[in-house]
Amino acid sequence: MNQPTQVPVERYIAAMDAAEMLWTVVANASNGDWSMQSPEWQEAAARWRDAYIAEIGYYRALVPEQFHASTPE
Repeated sequence: MNQPTQVPVERYIAAMDAAEMLWTVVANASNGDWSMQSPEWQEAAARWRDAYIAEIGYYRALVPEQFHASTPE
């Protein structure tokens, strides 16, 4: 059985930063009005969004607290 590859925290953070940038582009397509896109595009964007949100939860559990973005008070 293959074991999961350990990814250095810094590489994982860089990948999540890139995913966040991509999400920003997708979320704001057509000025945020996804109804202007095709149904296929909307479905693909929603699947990507759902996977991205799930990964954020995994990220927060995996990455040590000192690497989490701070929340403004």
